[in-house]
Amino acid sequence: MATNLIFLLITPLTFLLFFHCSATITVNDEAIIQAMCSHTQYPIICITSLDSDRRSYAADFHGLARISMELALLNGSRILSFVSELQKTATDPDMKNSLAYCSQLYNTLVFSMFKTAIEKFDAGDYADAVNMLLGCVNTAEGCEQIFKAGTSPLTQKNAVQLQLCDVSMGLIQELYG
Repeated sequence: MATNLIFLLITPLTFLLFFHCSATITVNDEAIIQAMCSHTQYPIICITSLDSDRRSYAADFHGLARISMELALLNGSRILSFVSELQKTATDPDMKNSLAYCSQLYNTLVFSMFKTAIEKFDAGDYADAVNMLLGCVNTAEGCEQIFKAGTSPLTQKNAVQLQLCDVSMGLIQELYG
């Protein structure tokens, strides 16, 4: 009788302990996001961007890195749309050419580079994911540099894109580096 009672008490406790220990640690505390972001080159944009996505608080560390890539992709998509709108109203030939170049860069970024980076990340190929994200940084820099000094209508947007991509790279490198 005592053996059966002990068995009945220990079995559920063992199951709960095993389940709790094997479960993925999720981020349910802003301090964890802040600590993780403190290892990136742009901790403020890291914290702000992850805080803006409610999925961050149910994500594990791996999930946060993926969310950061998705947020950078979303931002790149918005820039591509913005460039498209600017192209419709641009009259200066140099501005038109620069916008066309940026459109090509961001089109490649949104429809190829990010897709590949996320696929590589999901497959556990973190080095290649980081390399693809480096292309994201190069996109923002290349788009900015094509404009004559002081004429870029994308300076702030390119800077944010560069920072978001750098944050994603930093999180991946911190976790899997």
